[in-house]
This record gives sequence, C-alpha cells and structure tokens, in this order.
Amino acid sequence: MCILLGDIKTTFIVRIFKAKKVFYFVILFVILQIFFTVKGIQNFPFFLYGMYSEKVVLHKNYKLYVIYVNDEKLYPESFYSYNYQTFRIPLEYYILLSRKDSLNRVAVAFNKRFKDNISKENFNLLLGRITNDDLKLNEFVFWFSSYLQSSINEEIKGIKIVEEVYSIQSSEIFKINEDIIYEF
Repeated sequence: MCILLGDIKTTFIVRIFKAKKVFYFVILFVILQIFFTVKGIQNFPFFLYGMYSEKVVLHKNYKLYVIYVNDEKLYPESFYSYNYQTFRIPLEYYILLSRKDSLNRVAVAFNKRFKDNISKENFNLLLGRITNDDLKLNEFVFWFSSYLQSSINEEIKGIKIVEEVYSIQSSEIFKINEDIIYEF
C-alpha cells in the first residue's frame, strides 16, 4: 500500500498541484478551451471540425482579375507565389471595397461578432481601426503600383485591371465577359 501511495505522489497531476503557478495556467487554459468550443470560436491549436468539412458550393460564374502592365499580361508563374499573393489578394479586396454597392466583409464579420457585446463607443473605435475608408482606398493605387514595380523590376507606364467572367458547364470552361475595370 505504501508503494502505491508513493507512486501516486510522483504522478504528473500531483506534481502540477504542487507547482501552483503552473496549475493555475493549466486550469485557465482548459476553461478557455471549453468556452471557445462552446461558443464555436476557432483558435490555435484547436480547430473545430466544421472549419474543414463544409461542403464546397459550386457557382455558375467565376471572376478572375487579370493585371496588364505596359499592355502586357502578367502571369502568376512569373512571380514567387508570395509576391503574387501579396498583390492579388489586396487587389481583389480593393475592387470589392471600391464598388459602392458591395459590403465590407471585415465590417460585416466585426458587426456580427461584437455589435451587442461591447459598448458603442469601443465598437466604433475598433471598427474604424480595422476597416478602410476612402482615403486609404486612394492610397492603395500608389502602394499597388510601387509594389508591382519592385516585384517585376521594370518601370511601369500603365496598369490595367481586367475582370474576366468564366462559366463552368459540364467540365467545360467558357469565357462569358471581359471588362476593363481600372486603369492607372
């Protein structure tokens, strides 16, 4: 019996109880993880299964933004992937925000999560810090031109953004429309 009690005193959980600081952090971590799981909040290193198992919805049409520099089409293969993604994703976001009829996805997500959970003053303060206004949208053109020029190591005389719309029907891809949406 004494041997059994000696073994129990050296177990991991007993050692945690003896080191009180560590024990409190473990308890806090467990409580927060339970809270996040119940609320459905994704956090590292624990991700909810639904994040990876949602069904992919196929659309009728797909938009693709093509960039022309000095009247030459830029191909993704001519860049390192991180360079290409660094200007492609902000470009799509800029196009979305510059269209007056579209919604700011960041503002919608922030509104859904925090609208009734924090004071109106803090809500407006935080929303103003994470969303873009018209002044920041105008600054994008300068940033985009500069970043693109440094990525291709070529002087840029003109940039044209073309929106191409494609349709997929029974494993065939058809170009439906092509419009120049920006020139700078």
